[in-house]
Amino acid sequence: MKKINILYTFAFLCILTMPCTKSYAAAASKNIYNSRFQKRSASFIRDKRGGEKRLRYYPERFKVTGLFKEGVTIVDVGAGNGVITQKLVEAHGKDNVYAVEPDPKHLSALTEILDADHIFSMTLQDAYESGLTDVDAMFMSKYNVPLPQKEDFWNTVVQMLNKEGTVQLTSVERERLFKTKGMESLYLRDTLERHFEKVSATLGVRILDESGREVGLYDKAKLIKPKK
Repeated sequence: MKKINILYTFAFLCILTMPCTKSYAAAASKNIYNSRFQKRSASFIRDKRGGEKRLRYYPERFKVTGLFKEGVTIVDVGAGNGVITQKLVEAHGKDNVYAVEPDPKHLSALTEILDADHIFSMTLQDAYESGLTDVDAMFMSKYNVPLPQKEDFWNTVVQMLNKEGTVQLTSVERERLFKTKGMESLYLRDTLERHFEKVSATLGVRILDESGREVGLYDKAKLIKPKK
């Protein structure tokens, strides 16, 4: 009798766990995630169940110190709610930092960090047409430009920078630098080389893991072996 009860208990537990596993797999296939498994990047890691979940995006872990020279003008591209903008202000001063963020819901948060004339609540292309030019440096903490706008976006970046300008892109998406089957649309290396190979402006791309540790580095047109 005891053995039968154990078997019934085991069968009941299996029935309970099957729907969860199935629904989780369905969510993964459709790129649908709840608050626990937030859709933050295209890089996958294994969860405790053996399934896959996307890497979470933690801008507060991104480091900005030492990336730019003192006294340069820095544009936080895709500033969001200003987490990185605040870090840049602390490192380089309020007068040297600008923010570009097209989503109006973040405007109030950015106005608490920067003066209104340092905030461009529009796309980068529109900011360029509005007079944001001759930029010393740009920081991008997460690249999420729609695919149809990719070429226009990077063309604008190059035009906005001065001859000695520099761009630093930080991402948790390894697929930006390393070709991954099924995620070719995320691959940026060819685009970056095409836009930066004939200009003097410099480019750096850092790939971070979920803890903020650097696992890959791209410098200008050279791909440096990922750090272990």
